[in-house]
Amino acid sequence: MDERSMRKAMECRDGRVSIITGRDHKEFDCTLHELALDHGRLISRGPDVILHLIPRLALIAPLERIGGPHYDAFELSKKLARPEILAKLMPLSQRVLKLLRSEPSEYGLTYTFSGPASLEVLNAGLIESVDCGKGSFIDVKGRFLPLDKLYKECTAAVSRLLWVLGELDFKESTCVFLTLTNVKGIKLYGKTPPFRELNGFVFEDQDCKVEEHVFFQTGLLNSDKISLHLVQQLAGCAQTT
Repeated sequence: MDERSMRKAMECRDGRVSIITGRDHKEFDCTLHELALDHGRLISRGPDVILHLIPRLALIAPLERIGGPHYDAFELSKKLARPEILAKLMPLSQRVLKLLRSEPSEYGLTYTFSGPASLEVLNAGLIESVDCGKGSFIDVKGRFLPLDKLYKECTAAVSRLLWVLGELDFKESTCVFLTLTNVKGIKLYGKTPPFRELNGFVFEDQDCKVEEHVFFQTGLLNSDKISLHLVQQLAGCAQTT
Protein backbone atom coordinates (compact mmCIF):
# COMPACT_ATOMS: atom_id res chain seq x y z
CA MET A 1 0.00 0.00 0.00
CA ASP A 2 1.50 3.33 -1.05
CA GLU A 3 2.07 6.22 1.35
CA ARG A 4 -0.95 8.21 0.15
CA SER A 5 -3.28 5.24 0.58
CA MET A 6 -1.86 4.51 4.02
CA ARG A 7 -2.38 8.12 5.08
CA LYS A 8 -5.97 7.97 3.84
CA ALA A 9 -6.53 4.68 5.67
CA MET A 10 -5.31 6.25 8.91
CA GLU A 11 -7.58 9.27 8.40
CA CYS A 12 -10.46 6.88 7.77
CA ARG A 13 -9.62 4.93 10.94
CA ASP A 14 -9.30 8.11 13.02
CA GLY A 15 -12.59 9.46 11.70
CA ARG A 16 -14.46 6.25 12.41
CA VAL A 17 -12.97 6.09 15.93
CA SER A 18 -14.13 9.68 16.54
CA ILE A 19 -17.66 8.74 15.48
CA ILE A 20 -17.69 5.63 17.69
CA THR A 21 -16.49 7.56 20.74
CA GLY A 22 -18.80 10.51 20.12
CA ARG A 23 -15.99 13.00 19.59
CA ASP A 24 -15.69 15.88 17.14
CA HIS A 25 -14.55 14.63 13.73
CA LYS A 26 -14.82 17.75 11.58
CA GLU A 27 -11.22 17.43 10.42
CA PHE A 28 -12.12 14.06 8.87
CA ASP A 29 -15.48 15.05 7.39
CA CYS A 30 -14.16 15.44 3.86
CA THR A 31 -12.49 12.00 3.81
CA LEU A 32 -15.39 10.24 5.52
CA HIS A 33 -17.98 11.80 3.24
CA GLU A 34 -15.98 11.03 0.11
CA LEU A 35 -15.77 7.37 1.10
CA ALA A 36 -19.41 7.21 2.31
CA LEU A 37 -18.19 6.45 5.84
CA ASP A 38 -19.64 9.44 7.66
CA HIS A 39 -22.71 7.63 8.99
CA GLY A 40 -23.26 7.43 12.73
CA ARG A 41 -22.65 4.55 15.10
CA LEU A 42 -23.93 3.61 18.52
CA ILE A 43 -21.81 5.84 20.76
CA SER A 44 -20.03 3.71 23.33
CA ARG A 45 -19.52 4.42 26.98
CA GLY A 46 -16.26 3.43 28.62
CA PRO A 47 -13.16 1.73 27.18
CA ASP A 48 -13.31 0.36 23.65
CA VAL A 49 -11.32 -2.20 21.70
CA ILE A 50 -11.78 -1.43 17.99
CA LEU A 51 -10.55 -3.54 15.09
CA HIS A 52 -10.59 -2.14 11.54
CA LEU A 53 -9.81 -3.98 8.32
CA ILE A 54 -9.53 -1.47 5.48
CA PRO A 55 -8.81 -2.84 1.98
CA ARG A 56 -7.16 -0.50 -0.50
CA LEU A 57 -10.32 -0.47 -2.61
CA ALA A 58 -12.32 0.84 0.35
CA LEU A 59 -10.20 4.01 0.11
CA ILE A 60 -11.46 4.84 -3.37
CA ALA A 61 -14.64 6.93 -3.53
CA PRO A 62 -17.58 4.92 -4.94
CA LEU A 63 -18.09 7.35 -7.83
CA GLU A 64 -14.42 7.03 -8.82
CA ARG A 65 -14.14 3.27 -8.49
CA ILE A 66 -13.71 1.50 -11.80
CA GLY A 67 -14.06 -2.24 -11.54
CA GLY A 68 -13.46 -4.07 -8.31
CA PRO A 69 -16.14 -5.14 -5.83
CA HIS A 70 -18.73 -2.74 -4.42
CA TYR A 71 -22.07 -3.98 -3.18
CA ASP A 72 -25.43 -2.41 -2.53
CA ALA A 73 -27.24 -3.44 0.65
CA PHE A 74 -29.22 -6.22 -1.05
CA GLU A 75 -26.17 -7.74 -2.77
CA LEU A 76 -24.12 -7.59 0.41
CA SER A 77 -26.91 -9.13 2.51
CA LYS A 78 -27.19 -12.00 0.04
CA LYS A 79 -23.43 -12.54 -0.05
CA LEU A 80 -23.02 -12.46 3.74
CA ALA A 81 -25.98 -14.80 4.28
CA ARG A 82 -23.98 -17.76 3.00
CA PRO A 83 -23.61 -20.13 5.98
CA GLU A 84 -19.82 -20.37 5.69
CA ILE A 85 -19.53 -16.55 5.81
CA LEU A 86 -22.18 -15.99 8.46
CA ALA A 87 -20.31 -18.31 10.82
CA LYS A 88 -17.27 -16.02 10.67
CA LEU A 89 -19.07 -12.70 11.16
CA MET A 90 -18.20 -12.33 14.84
CA PRO A 91 -16.46 -9.46 16.67
CA LEU A 92 -13.36 -9.88 18.78
CA SER A 93 -14.94 -11.37 21.92
CA GLN A 94 -16.70 -14.13 20.02
CA ARG A 95 -16.81 -16.71 22.81
CA VAL A 96 -18.79 -14.61 25.28
CA LEU A 97 -21.20 -12.93 22.89
CA LYS A 98 -24.55 -13.80 21.34
CA LEU A 99 -25.92 -12.21 18.18
CA LEU A 100 -28.87 -9.99 19.10
CA ARG A 101 -29.79 -8.58 15.68
CA SER A 102 -28.52 -7.73 12.21
CA GLU A 103 -29.54 -4.49 10.54
CA PRO A 104 -29.06 -3.67 6.83
CA SER A 105 -28.67 -0.05 5.78
CA GLU A 106 -27.51 1.88 2.74
CA TYR A 107 -23.97 1.57 4.11
CA GLY A 108 -23.86 -2.17 4.68
CA LEU A 109 -24.79 -4.52 7.50
CA THR A 110 -24.42 -4.05 11.26
CA TYR A 111 -24.44 -7.04 13.60
CA THR A 112 -25.12 -6.24 17.26
CA PHE A 113 -24.05 -8.67 19.97
CA SER A 114 -24.46 -8.95 23.71
CA GLY A 115 -21.52 -7.73 25.71
CA PRO A 116 -21.93 -5.11 24.23
CA ALA A 117 -20.18 -5.50 20.89
CA SER A 118 -20.89 -4.92 17.22
CA LEU A 119 -19.50 -5.78 13.81
CA GLU A 120 -20.15 -3.71 10.71
CA VAL A 121 -19.43 -4.85 7.15
CA LEU A 122 -19.65 -1.89 4.79
CA ASN A 123 -20.49 -1.90 1.09
CA ALA A 124 -17.10 -0.39 0.29
CA GLY A 125 -15.24 -3.30 1.92
CA LEU A 126 -14.33 -1.89 5.32
CA ILE A 127 -14.98 -4.12 8.36
CA GLU A 128 -15.34 -2.49 11.78
CA SER A 129 -15.51 -4.48 15.04
CA VAL A 130 -16.17 -2.75 18.36
CA ASP A 131 -16.04 -4.28 21.84
CA CYS A 132 -16.91 -1.99 24.73
CA GLY A 133 -15.58 -2.41 28.25
CA LYS A 134 -17.63 -4.79 30.38
CA GLY A 135 -17.96 -8.24 28.83
CA SER A 136 -15.00 -7.60 26.54
CA PHE A 137 -11.23 -7.69 26.98
CA ILE A 138 -11.02 -4.88 29.47
CA ASP A 139 -11.78 -5.72 33.07
CA VAL A 140 -13.34 -2.38 33.95
CA LYS A 141 -13.66 -3.19 37.65
CA GLY A 142 -10.05 -4.35 37.99
CA ARG A 143 -8.75 -1.87 35.40
CA PHE A 144 -6.69 -4.58 33.65
CA LEU A 145 -6.21 -5.41 29.98
CA PRO A 146 -5.36 -9.14 29.67
CA LEU A 147 -2.93 -9.19 26.75
CA ASP A 148 -2.92 -12.98 26.29
CA LYS A 149 -6.67 -12.96 25.71
CA LEU A 150 -6.47 -9.94 23.45
CA TYR A 151 -3.78 -11.64 21.36
CA LYS A 152 -5.72 -14.90 21.12
CA GLU A 153 -8.99 -13.26 20.16
CA CYS A 154 -7.32 -10.78 17.80
CA THR A 155 -5.59 -13.64 15.97
CA ALA A 156 -8.87 -15.48 15.51
CA ALA A 157 -10.76 -12.33 14.46
CA VAL A 158 -8.14 -11.21 11.93
CA SER A 159 -8.08 -14.69 10.41
CA ARG A 160 -11.87 -14.83 10.14
CA LEU A 161 -12.36 -11.33 8.78
CA LEU A 162 -9.52 -11.49 6.25
CA TRP A 163 -11.15 -14.66 4.95
CA VAL A 164 -14.48 -12.82 4.67
CA LEU A 165 -12.80 -10.00 2.70
CA GLY A 166 -11.34 -12.59 0.37
CA GLU A 167 -14.77 -14.12 -0.17
CA LEU A 168 -16.10 -10.64 -0.97
CA ASP A 169 -13.30 -10.31 -3.58
CA PHE A 170 -11.36 -7.64 -1.68
CA LYS A 171 -8.08 -9.45 -2.31
CA GLU A 172 -5.63 -6.56 -2.59
CA SER A 173 -3.54 -4.99 0.16
CA THR A 174 -5.36 -4.30 3.41
CA CYS A 175 -4.60 -2.26 6.53
CA VAL A 176 -5.41 -3.86 9.88
CA PHE A 177 -5.83 -1.39 12.74
CA LEU A 178 -6.23 -2.08 16.45
CA THR A 179 -7.37 0.88 18.55
CA LEU A 180 -8.00 1.27 22.27
CA THR A 181 -9.97 4.30 23.46
CA ASN A 182 -10.71 5.72 26.91
CA VAL A 183 -8.14 3.42 28.53
CA LYS A 184 -6.16 5.94 30.57
CA GLY A 185 -5.06 4.32 33.84
CA ILE A 186 -5.72 0.73 32.75
CA LYS A 187 -2.89 -1.72 33.50
CA LEU A 188 -1.50 -4.31 31.09
CA TYR A 189 -1.41 -7.92 32.25
CA GLY A 190 0.07 -11.00 30.57
CA LYS A 191 0.74 -14.58 31.67
CA THR A 192 3.12 -15.65 28.89
CA PRO A 193 6.15 -14.14 27.14
CA PRO A 194 6.40 -11.66 25.54
CA PHE A 195 3.30 -10.25 27.24
CA ARG A 196 4.42 -11.07 30.78
CA GLU A 197 7.22 -8.51 30.44
CA LEU A 198 4.56 -5.80 30.05
CA ASN A 199 2.87 -6.49 33.40
CA GLY A 200 2.26 -3.32 35.38
CA PHE A 201 2.52 -0.97 32.41
CA VAL A 202 -0.21 1.66 32.59
CA PHE A 203 -1.86 3.54 29.73
CA GLU A 204 -1.16 7.24 30.00
CA ASP A 205 -2.69 8.42 26.74
CA GLN A 206 -6.42 8.45 26.16
CA ASP A 207 -6.11 6.43 22.96
CA CYS A 208 -3.68 3.90 21.57
CA LYS A 209 -3.60 3.17 17.83
CA VAL A 210 -1.46 0.60 16.03
CA GLU A 211 -1.51 -0.79 12.51
CA GLU A 212 -0.22 -3.58 10.30
CA HIS A 213 -0.23 -4.16 6.53
CA VAL A 214 -1.56 -7.31 4.89
CA PHE A 215 -0.78 -8.21 1.30
CA PHE A 216 -3.19 -10.79 -0.09
CA GLN A 217 -1.16 -11.26 -3.22
CA THR A 218 1.72 -12.80 -1.28
CA GLY A 219 -0.52 -15.56 0.04
CA LEU A 220 1.15 -15.17 3.46
CA LEU A 221 -1.80 -14.25 5.68
CA ASN A 222 -0.19 -15.06 9.03
CA SER A 223 -2.78 -13.94 11.56
CA ASP A 224 -0.52 -14.87 14.50
CA LYS A 225 2.24 -12.59 13.26
CA ILE A 226 -0.18 -9.74 12.52
CA SER A 227 -1.81 -9.96 15.96
CA LEU A 228 1.49 -10.34 17.80
CA HIS A 229 2.72 -7.12 16.18
CA LEU A 230 -0.49 -5.26 17.00
CA VAL A 231 -0.68 -6.30 20.64
CA GLN A 232 3.04 -5.79 21.32
CA GLN A 233 2.89 -2.30 19.87
CA LEU A 234 0.21 -1.34 22.37
CA ALA A 235 2.99 -1.14 24.95
CA GLY A 236 4.17 1.98 23.16
CA CYS A 237 1.14 3.79 24.60
CA ALA A 238 1.87 2.69 28.17
CA GLN A 239 4.50 3.43 30.79
CA THR A 240 5.76 1.45 33.77
CA THR A 241 4.28 2.29 37.14
